[in-house]
Amino acid sequence: MKILKTIIYHFLMAFRGIFFTIFNIVTGILALVIVISLGIYIFGGKSNTLGPTFGASLLFLGIYFLKHFYDKIIFWAKPDDVDLTLYK
Repeated sequence: MKILKTIIYHFLMAFRGIFFTIFNIVTGILALVIVISLGIYIFGGKSNTLGPTFGASLLFLGIYFLKHFYDKIIFWAKPDDVDLTLYK
């Protein structure tokens, strides 16, 4: 189990910056899609925009929880001899 935890720790730490950059870009795009879809629904003829709004909201929440648990998994898998402080 210690070897598996070490592999997980080093993999997640190696790609943490790339993952968080991608997550932040995607969540920004999703937030824009949500706002635009709701604006079209409220101000423009009540067209069928609730589906994309709901889908984008679910993806947004999914990425939020993934970002939240990413650091939790890193702290779980860190070796005992590593002093680790991560900033969000």
